[in-house]
Amino acid sequence: MTSRTWLYLAWFAAWQICAIPLYRAEWKGSVIAAGLYRASEEDRRFYADGPVYSVLHTAQQFVPIGGSALFITPTIDPEGWYLEGKFKYYMWPRRLLLVPAARLRQERTMPDTDGIVLFDPRGQLADVVAFLDGLPALTKVHELSLGRTYQAIYLKRH
Repeated sequence: MTSRTWLYLAWFAAWQICAIPLYRAEWKGSVIAAGLYRASEEDRRFYADGPVYSVLHTAQQFVPIGGSALFITPTIDPEGWYLEGKFKYYMWPRRLLLVPAARLRQERTMPDTDGIVLFDPRGQLADVVAFLDGLPALTKVHELSLGRTYQAIYLKRH
């Protein structure tokens, strides 16, 4: 073999050694994909969307199609935009309103909607939860706390 052939073989071997973490990631991805293939549609959506899926799936059942829903956005950063996008996707075709938690803290007024969806990924909205719990026009129909994540659904009393 020529020296150029040895150089190519050495380069190929070095590249393969450096690619081991990538192969490991591909293997893990294949195992996850195989597990999701056998999973139910709901389990796949929960895997893809995380805990926000469970509160939005539940909200679909409580807020009627012709109704309106308010989503209290926890943040204005990209995570907040992501959560808003999921809210719009799952709650369509209902009339949707979005209110940042900071604005709700300042104004202490609630728009007139059939339902309120609260999703707090960091467990920092205890004051907002206390405010909503204190409103006599609302009934809490769903509440779930998983680690730092808190979610609740309120419906307007008729």
